Formats: sequence, C-alpha cells, structure tokens
Amino acid sequence: MANKIVANKVFKMFYTDGQLASTLPYVNGKKEGEALFYYPEGGLERRLHYKQGELHGKQEYFYKTGKKKTVLQYKLGVLVKAVQYHADGKIKRQVTAAA
Repeated sequence: MANKIVANKVFKMFYTDGQLASTLPYVNGKKEGEALFYYPEGGLERRLHYKQGELHGKQEYFYKTGKKKTVLQYKLGVLVKAVQYHADGKIKRQVTAAA
C-alpha cells in the first residue's frame, strides 16, 4: 500500500478481523485534529491531537480497563508536561519541561 496522503480525509485502519484499529484525520495533507487508536478488543488505547501535522494539546493513553495510563501535553510538537498513572488511577510520575 502506498503512503500517499490525500488532503482533507479521515484515514481508518482495521484489524484483520474487521475491528476498527484507528482513525487519523488529515487536512491539506497534514495530520489535523483528533486521532483515535483502539485495542484489538475494541477499547480506546490512545487519543492524540494534531495541529498542522504536529502533536498539539492533550495526548491520552489508556489501560485496557479504560483508566488513564499516561497524559502528555504538547505545544506544536514539543512536549511540555507528562503524567503517568498506576492502573488504580493514582499518579505514578509527573514531569514538566523547563521553560
């Protein structure tokens, strides 16, 4: 399959069993908006946000249980904050980038 990107389209990928694996929006040939990735069982694995092709804003990763695993904050591709969680929801680690 070629990697040609078509402007203004949401790409959907599927597992071999037909289950939705991901949706990735493109605007003017660049990633733009909310991208969703799913576990093979169907639960949400991660929710990413893009602006002009770069990670931007809140990026969320989830355990298979649906609880937050990691939350990252980006500003046009630059990581500014990261929070990791234990499976029980308690904060494991938190890092904020120096200005």
